[in-house]
Amino acid sequence: MPAKIPSPQNPQALQNNRLTKEIIKISNFDNHASRRNQVTLPFSMMYTSSDGNHITFMPIYPGNAEYLHMPPGNTPMHQHDYFELFYIFDGEVCQIFDHGTFRYQKGDALLMNLNIRHCESSSTVFSGVYLNITPEYLASVLENDLILDEQLKTKPTDGIIHHFFFSNLKGEEKYRRSYLHFSSTLNQPPPESVIPGNAASKHLEAPSCQAELLLDVLSQELLAQKNGVSYMISGLLARFIGVLENPAHYHVTQLDPDASNEDFIYARIRNYLTEKKGNLSRSELSDALHYHAEYLNQIVKKKTGSSLMQLGRSYRLAEAKRLLIETNNSISDIVQELGYVSRSHFYRFFEKETGMLPLAYRENAVRVSQTEGPPGGRIR
Repeated sequence: MPAKIPSPQNPQALQNNRLTKEIIKISNFDNHASRRNQVTLPFSMMYTSSDGNHITFMPIYPGNAEYLHMPPGNTPMHQHDYFELFYIFDGEVCQIFDHGTFRYQKGDALLMNLNIRHCESSSTVFSGVYLNITPEYLASVLENDLILDEQLKTKPTDGIIHHFFFSNLKGEEKYRRSYLHFSSTLNQPPPESVIPGNAASKHLEAPSCQAELLLDVLSQELLAQKNGVSYMISGLLARFIGVLENPAHYHVTQLDPDASNEDFIYARIRNYLTEKKGNLSRSELSDALHYHAEYLNQIVKKKTGSSLMQLGRSYRLAEAKRLLIETNNSISDIVQELGYVSRSHFYRFFEKETGMLPLAYRENAVRVSQTEGPPGGRIR
């Protein structure tokens, strides 16, 4: 059984896909141009895996789960009447859209709107899980996810998934085909307990991050179907969304399927350079993205006219300027934070790029700020 997939309590149910057909219904079955998957439950989870030839799906139900083996090859092109959030546990997944194929890696997640036609390629080995969420249910979860501020007043939670969903729900992106891509940060925090005393399932590998721990608990709640399950599911789903929206855990990129694979890779490069403030070597970036460093360098040159090393330096310079202007950090602290070898190295770099030494740059920024005065006009 693929890693991360929960063990069913009723193994005899594994070969029966009757319930699968009742939960996901397919219209225009033989027409890939207009094939559409529809769900009958507000929320469901479906685990999937590929051995490089066959794709297997496994929805989970109260007390059990079952396998649905697909014939060799890719799944048919299709759309949904629901939002699909796909999380990848292991391996590499190729998603095929109308205008290209994109590669996603272990720890990545995708949230697709209702307009995207796509299919999964069976050519790679992977395992993951789909969260199938109807618009009505997702609206209820997000609208009722309230927290208290410092004045003890309730306020709704917010984030990029909230904006993405409600823009689709309100019709602002009615005909736009778009999706969100989530890639884990390089320094992702370790998982924390979701429920006091609730450890990861013994039959699973230990979750490597908070998102996987939440997915583990979600699947166990769906399987067990105990009192309060509906509240548990909505709460865990809201917490999972919050983790995906947290910049400490994930980088988020919104792309259209019409964008090229190079656009997608370049967006990921910028995310990692932003996270590491430009202090990232070619080999480290290559390891993170699973592409050869020279290929990444070619993409950056094509997009910016600069080399990958030059782009990284520009990110470090921008962060150095920000720290000099917006903080009172000492030069020694800035040197350490940005990973420079020494103060002298930082001084030479900064003067070469700006024509000024760091302290002179800070003093000049203060003088300019005092001259311009408060918003609304210059002091005369």
